[in-house]
Amino acid sequence: MTKPAPNGMASWTSTIYSLNRGSVEDELERLAYNHFNIWTPLTDGLLPAHILSSLQSQDRPRIADIATGSGVWLTTLADDVPPRSELIGFDLDRLKLPPRPPTPPIPPPPVSPPLRPEQPTLDFREQDVLKPFPAELRGTFDLVHVRLLALGLKAGDWDAVLRRLYDLLKPGGWLVWEDTGGLYMAAFPPSRAYDEFWWATMKHDAKEKSTKATLQLLKPSLTAVVEDGGEETVRTMEDVSRIERDLVRDTDQNGVRLGFDYFWNWGQRPS
Repeated sequence: MTKPAPNGMASWTSTIYSLNRGSVEDELERLAYNHFNIWTPLTDGLLPAHILSSLQSQDRPRIADIATGSGVWLTTLADDVPPRSELIGFDLDRLKLPPRPPTPPIPPPPVSPPLRPEQPTLDFREQDVLKPFPAELRGTFDLVHVRLLALGLKAGDWDAVLRRLYDLLKPGGWLVWEDTGGLYMAAFPPSRAYDEFWWATMKHDAKEKSTKATLQLLKPSLTAVVEDGGEETVRTMEDVSRIERDLVRDTDQNGVRLGFDYFWNWGQRPS
């Protein structure tokens, strides 16, 4: 559900997904930057080579992008698929979806019409992945793509979502899902205050670089652990100093960097 938001925010969706919290312009910039500078370089392309090759061998492949956001993945893919491809992006938040291009008036045909190369069709629709897709879409896609949906799902959602995505595929169609491991704790029921805290913290940490930001949080966080009685190997302030010293050594001398797991999974519906 998309609601008008205070304080200049464009939208606040009452789901556990907490990244969609800035203005539309900020969100579009974030999604584009991450697409071109983080996610696509991590996988060295938009799709596994054998799946892209399969799409390129078809005359009119039909492709769905789930939780499409701004549609940046889908519009980038349009350059790599056959000219008669049909590409449809689905997202719960309609505010970031690209506008539908206006339908131009049809002029009378010229005596000798010039040849125009066909281009893939792009369409964007509002759709909650937690709700059933329209029946006419089921079994019609050669590829269903998902990126970074884990942040918007609870443990009990996964089976139903996977079944809905599977049902969208034609026999022989591919599901490609790229996602991270756990990055943070989510608030449920959704909390606007928590999301504002988390979004501001993430933006700050990105500017400071995650390793430096973690070092800044380490001492006060572990001090609280000690004051509450300690946990396993962290029971005294000497333990806190030891961990801080060793982490500085590992990052400065041993090249340790903080990061996250990123998974690229795919599977094919039996023919």
